[in-house]
Parts: sequence; C-alpha cells; structure tokens
Amino acid sequence: MTGKAKIIGNDAYIIVIENDWETMYPIWPGDQVVDGDVYEFKFIDEFTNPELFLNVGWGDSEQYAKIISHDN
Repeated sequence: MTGKAKIIGNDAYIIVIENDWETMYPIWPGDQVVDGDVYEFKFIDEFTNPELFLNVGWGDSEQYAKIISHDN
C-alpha cells in the first residue's frame, strides 16, 4: 500500500485515501519520514511481526504502518 506521511507534533502517520475516505495510521516509531512525502508501507502488529513487540502483552499492541520504501 502507499500513503502520504503526516507529522503532527512528535507523532507520524500515514494517510490513505480510499473511496474518498481518509484514514490515518500511526507509523512505526523507528521509521523516519518527511511530512507530505509518499511512502510504500505494510501493516504490522504483534502477530505479524512478534520480534518487534517483545515487551507487549498478548493482544495489547496497536497496528502500525511500517515503511518499506520512499515513493517520491
């Protein structure tokens, strides 16, 4: 998937627009993005990538957008 980065304060999000509906997903905290640039990403959580959620209780993580590549 692709989406546009949006930085609000200290938090970074990917904005995806589908069928005129805009949804924001938090970006994985270790990923660096530039506000307004387009990125390819995949969704991750504790079940798809348990190695990234070692200190999270079962079922307690949220879904993140993990940056794969920079499309700009």
